[in-house]
Amino acid sequence: MENEKFQELLLEQFDKLSQEIQEVRTSQQRTEERVSSLDSKVDELGVLMEKVDNNVKAVAEGLSAHREQSERQFDEQKEFIKRENELIKSVIA
Repeated sequence: MENEKFQELLLEQFDKLSQEIQEVRTSQQRTEERVSSLDSKVDELGVLMEKVDNNVKAVAEGLSAHREQSERQFDEQKEFIKRENELIKSVIA
């Protein structure tokens, strides 16, 4: 009788252990799925960051070109005003 009782207790413990192992496996599988999902999102963010970086560089290049063009136009206007001023002075004098 004692042997049967011992076997029953042993089987109960084995069943509990099996259930716990299954729960751990299920939890591990969910964790792996989450990590995989996070990896995918990190990859997507990397691509987006590259696009943003390229866009920022393009805007910076555009601003630089615009600044250079504005400086040239300002210099041209300044030169034009200087010539007109000299012409007016020569007519008045």
